Amino acid sequence: MMIMSAISGGMMLGAAAISLGIAQIATEASIKYAKERLQPAQPLTAYQTVKFMLVDMSTAVDAARAMLYQAAGVLDSAAPGPPLSCFKAKIFTTEMAVEVANKALQIHGGTGYCCDLPIERYYRDARGLTIHTQPTEMLKDFTAMFLLA
Repeated sequence: MMIMSAISGGMMLGAAAISLGIAQIATEASIKYAKERLQPAQPLTAYQTVKFMLVDMSTAVDAARAMLYQAAGVLDSAAPGPPLSCFKAKIFTTEMAVEVANKALQIHGGTGYCCDLPIERYYRDARGLTIHTQPTEMLKDFTAMFLLA
């Protein structure tokens, strides 16, 4: 049981790490684009809404990174029982990546939805990771079972 928990915990952290990378690159691309894109004669960064989205994206990435590192530490300690911190990190990080990628699409506008930029792929990949390994809903149900036991 402990070996299976470590393997499944590692798989969860793998999906979480990929999600973190997607969110990080989507945030960086959005910051770059918002600085360069003029609308109508000023950069997108002049608009409070865009600035707030960028701050939310960056904050979410930092929070997910901290949660991922904490879960990796718990997994390395080989604590007995299911690696709940790994499951929580996977749930949080994959859902966060979808939200960040969605905001990146919003910032990039119609060009972000086209295949000319990788933004649409970031969204697609992030969404896929909410299903990969274990769907978010199944992990939430499993985690709740242990929280409420």
